[in-house]
Amino acid sequence: MKLIIHLIFTCLFLFYFIINNSVWVSRKTPSSPYTSCLSILRDVETFLVVSFLIAVYQVSNESIYFTFSNLIYVTITSKSGEFLLFSFSVIFCVLIGRFLFIEGLTFFYDFFYYFIFFHLSAIALISSNNLMLFYAIAEFQMIIFYILLGIKKKSPYSTEASLKYFLGGSLFSGIFLLGVGLIYFTSGSVNLNEIAMIFSKETKIFSLAFLGALLITIALLFKMGAAPFHFWSIDSYEGASIGTTIFLSTIPKIAYVLFFIKWMNALNTSGFSEAIRVLVFLAGLASIIIGTLSAIGETRLKKFILYSGLSQFGYVICGASQIMPHGNFYAMTFLTLYLLFSFVFWALYYDVYSLSLKNRNMTRVNLSNFYHPYDPMFIIIFLIFLAASNVPPLAGFAVKINIVSDLMYNKHLFYSYLIILTSVISTYFYIVTIKTTLFDVSD
Repeated sequence: MKLIIHLIFTCLFLFYFIINNSVWVSRKTPSSPYTSCLSILRDVETFLVVSFLIAVYQVSNESIYFTFSNLIYVTITSKSGEFLLFSFSVIFCVLIGRFLFIEGLTFFYDFFYYFIFFHLSAIALISSNNLMLFYAIAEFQMIIFYILLGIKKKSPYSTEASLKYFLGGSLFSGIFLLGVGLIYFTSGSVNLNEIAMIFSKETKIFSLAFLGALLITIALLFKMGAAPFHFWSIDSYEGASIGTTIFLSTIPKIAYVLFFIKWMNALNTSGFSEAIRVLVFLAGLASIIIGTLSAIGETRLKKFILYSGLSQFGYVICGASQIMPHGNFYAMTFLTLYLLFSFVFWALYYDVYSLSLKNRNMTRVNLSNFYHPYDPMFIIIFLIFLAASNVPPLAGFAVKINIVSDLMYNKHLFYSYLIILTSVISTYFYIVTIKTTLFDVSD
């Protein structure tokens, strides 16, 4: 079976390689031998990285987990999370490689080296069952993120983005450690399974345990970029390069969401679990509302995509809050949709960016009549925007209607009305964006 997977992938890559570099494919601009050589090197690098990801995914299913059974706990959610991480990492490497290449040759190859280290740590983070192990892995990833944000040394925007990310990340890492200390003081353990067992019994130091759980939850929401802590991430992404922004706003959130679900499961048996659930759900609801309202008034294209992503990611947080019976399923489903929507939106941004002389201050006006009905990307962009704008019977509508139904069934009517209202508003600005992209005439 493994041999068949390798053969299929090799054939697909060869087909992609031939089509991408064939002299029979018509090009809009003439290509020099040097450019063609760089293109071939880019494809070979992508092939090697994806092959490495396949090997790592296969090794991750072996008995390495039993060696660290006290720190790593494998569940169905973690295995599905590893598959999700592997799948979208491969998509990122194959399809987004062009987005990175525009940043420069050095940036392209450096990025993939850091991406490999991140992927290895993300697999361990998804299956981690220990708060201190999570902290160590997360801090290792943060170092990679600092480097990627500041990789353009001559750009003041890149340096500013890296500094903002460092200051915010350091602050909330300290908050996370304080929460872990309080949890250890009250329970005597940092293992999630043991914490769940201890919290299921009556604790004498209820207030300290609640404070520790609250601090850890806030720190995790901050690392995922949920409201009201979204200003930190969006401001950092605004100054970062395209490749770094696409990466940080998509792939790392898979591991954080999976660990966050484990953390919420561990708190289910505690006496204060309901308060934490409501807090997390309100953070997700705030992400939906703030992302939707900010996207409407945002003219800059990059921030428009970031706020739109914040609105979509809010549904993931709402599901992970487990205030609904099928919350984990909704979180995983909408996380997949969020990644799909984000990749398509950033593909649109890249097309506009590459044809706008790499203008950092592009607005939605640059989308005017960008695609034509005969363009192959027309149908893809059109369907993805319709799915994101809650048009039935597409996937975005199907998941949201189930979330609203569960909220109404559990008598959370006010929350369901707010989600319906924000969904209607988001439908408006997505439809307007479709109109601008496909039908408006540029000046």
